[in-house]
Amino acid sequence: MYTPEKIIYEMDYMYFKDFLPDEAINPLAKALSYLPENIVDFVIEKCVFVSSDKKDRGEYIARNDFRLKSKRGLIILSNKLWSKKEKRIAFVIAHEVAHLYKRHGFRRIEDTED
Repeated sequence: MYTPEKIIYEMDYMYFKDFLPDEAINPLAKALSYLPENIVDFVIEKCVFVSSDKKDRGEYIARNDFRLKSKRGLIILSNKLWSKKEKRIAFVIAHEVAHLYKRHGFRRIEDTED
């Protein structure tokens, strides 16, 4: 079982600092700690979380950014989420992680028709 502290350690605290405001780190880790261990393993290995309005400015993350090389998906969360109740935060994060885990929205180019 993952504790919030272990999740922060495994996801690399400096990674969190690059993409999320300070007030998001603990609520995100706590929300992830409610998920099954295999899902948390998936999140640690394949997901990147970004705040949509960190420091009231834009943020550009290149697709070839070394921090994203092995990641499958980018989950963008609003700073407004962090002021919500713990259950709401956990629901939103679990919902977005489920989209990536189940590969919703992913389609191969050859599977699409013009």
